Amino acid sequence: MRKTMTKRSPKYTHSTKRVYLNVTTAVLSIIMAITLLGEPLSLGYYVVSTSLVAMIVFALKIRLANMNLAESQESPSSDQESTPRKRVIALFFLTVLAIIASPFLLAGFLPPTIWFIVIVSLASGISISELIFFIYCKKMVS
Repeated sequence: MRKTMTKRSPKYTHSTKRVYLNVTTAVLSIIMAITLLGEPLSLGYYVVSTSLVAMIVFALKIRLANMNLAESQESPSSDQESTPRKRVIALFFLTVLAIIASPFLLAGFLPPTIWFIVIVSLASGISISELIFFIYCKKMVS
């Protein structure tokens, strides 16, 4: 017989204070970017890079939430299944660390405007993705 899995939506497990903090961070980052980047071309680069960061981080959050949901529905039968998962988590951590550290490493090579856009895009993109994930989880539940 085939096992049928009921599709459950991911649940937002953090407090709403975290959402408020991320909204505040996103708003302040956007205000700072608009204030300091006066040129339309620089603002366009900022909007595009922020959108890309927000989409990538949101997709990663959905993927991790679905992995946690699937993990909670089925129990692993052996330790062999947990070893590759640990490697994936370690690889994910190193990738996130490289993404966060790359603007600081590239500061010597990039012009100051591009470096600033990358830093502020990371801050606002991650904060915006948290807000989108919160809305997504609340919409799926209701």
